[in-house]
Amino acid sequence: MGRVGRQEESERFRRIGNRIGRSFIPFVALAQALQLAFPVPGARWLTFELIVLGAIALLTSPWWWRRRLELSPTARLTMAAFLALVAYGIVSLLLHPEPVVTAPGGGPVPKIFVLVPLLTAVAAMFAGVGMVLSAERAQRMRILAWGGLAALVVAFLGWPFQSAHRNYVRLATGQGGAAIIHVMFLIIVALGLAQYVRGRRPWLTAGLVFGGLAAVIATQSRGAIVNIGAWLSLIAAGWLIHYPKDSRKLWPVGLALMVGVFSLPFVPGLSRITSFEEPKRAENLLTALNIWSQDPVTMAFGTGPGRVWPWYAYESGLYPMPGGDYTRFAPTPFGDILLTPHSTPLAMLVELGIVGALLGLLMGASLLLGWWRSRTSLARLIVSSATLACLVAFLVDTYLLRNFGISMWWWATIALVSSWQEATDEERAARAHPARRGAD
Repeated sequence: MGRVGRQEESERFRRIGNRIGRSFIPFVALAQALQLAFPVPGARWLTFELIVLGAIALLTSPWWWRRRLELSPTARLTMAAFLALVAYGIVSLLLHPEPVVTAPGGGPVPKIFVLVPLLTAVAAMFAGVGMVLSAERAQRMRILAWGGLAALVVAFLGWPFQSAHRNYVRLATGQGGAAIIHVMFLIIVALGLAQYVRGRRPWLTAGLVFGGLAAVIATQSRGAIVNIGAWLSLIAAGWLIHYPKDSRKLWPVGLALMVGVFSLPFVPGLSRITSFEEPKRAENLLTALNIWSQDPVTMAFGTGPGRVWPWYAYESGLYPMPGGDYTRFAPTPFGDILLTPHSTPLAMLVELGIVGALLGLLMGASLLLGWWRSRTSLARLIVSSATLACLVAFLVDTYLLRNFGISMWWWATIALVSSWQEATDEERAARAHPARRGAD
């Protein structure tokens, strides 16, 4: 937002906004312990997740609307493309017949069960962006960093309880299972490393980086290893292209790579992490593509949301889940298919057709352009690279269209990077007057 817009904001508006922004810290801590994705008793088509994220989006709406122009054009394009994707999904849902669960004991699924996830995806976007924009620029990075530390502490404290609930030893939290929560942990590591580069609170940055990496390893997620590799590669590529003579600043990246390589033999569950064979996902992919390619109309416009993977019917308890977990198959005329897409791009292509895939590509292209423009500082590049690296994770799970606690973090980092405040007035003043650092 321009200078005039900032002057129009009252002191009360800024003060309340900062308090709302700081509420992100206790919220994400609480969310690690609570299963917000659970349906509401008596209205199982509704979830606590939609209620909470919708309330946050509404609460922060004066700030994200007033400060929307603080977001970069690429970030606004990413959000607009996602809104168009969801709007198209809702129209497609209305034009297609009801989804049907083909597994034994299944049946038709009322459309409201599919509409709720689409609305929750939008609520997660506005909640993540709103929590960031509600705070003033100088506070946003610190709020997310402290939120990350709070999330890590509660995640480790709740590990035994989550393991008992989910029947596996891998680290999971209330915001997601072991296969998906690593995205949040990667973002937390990136925030810590960015804070280190900016010279802020060494103990906090150490807690975020080492605690986040320990959490990533504890998930024993194969996708996490690929994600971290993509993140570090993007940092190195972006910095060396922009500042080829200043490569010495990348020594934390090199150190992270060496520590990762030397620690692999000591990681529990190493055989699982280093094995990338996924015959079930491969079969799911082939069956889904067979369904998508059945005729030109389906290829162009998709099958309709929820008609291939009516996962919400299982999670809401509308119909029993075959085998009790998502590793089982459901029969279709085209072959067996998993109970969830296990890939955001695959879900976009098959259920929303080429139209949905093109909107997804537009999002990816705008993110790539935003990453390219984030090379103004190493700290900003570190966080932006983590955001872009998450696209790799989207290949193997449905974060934006199903895992809304994680997508809220992702949208928050997009808002942070696109409204980034460089080390200018505030940080120079803090360096010139050390006594003021506590207020920064």
